[in-house]
Amino acid sequence: MKALHEPFAVAAAAMDEGMEHAGLVLEILPKPKKKKSEDEEAKGADPKPGSADFTKYLEQKMVDFYRKRGDTLKAWAREKGLTRGPNSMLRSIWNCLWWRQIHTR
Repeated sequence: MKALHEPFAVAAAAMDEGMEHAGLVLEILPKPKKKKSEDEEAKGADPKPGSADFTKYLEQKMVDFYRKRGDTLKAWAREKGLTRGPNSMLRSIWNCLWWRQIHTR
């Protein structure tokens, strides 16, 4: 079951970061203050919300999410004996799991 929750957690975190990025770029949110220790650590890290490369990073996270979600759901359906059902049933299950994750945060 943890394998089902992980992609949702990654997508939800990406959405949160995307909202923060939009707020920073539109100057709705104040820019975070930089510390010397953070600058050294941030050099090798993923782009942060508000940076120029963040949109590419966010897009890649969502592409990865959509690529992995089908495999995760199919594995779960096989485990539950639902492999013979139509694709629409799998989509319905995925949507139910998605809404449950969103509303239990």
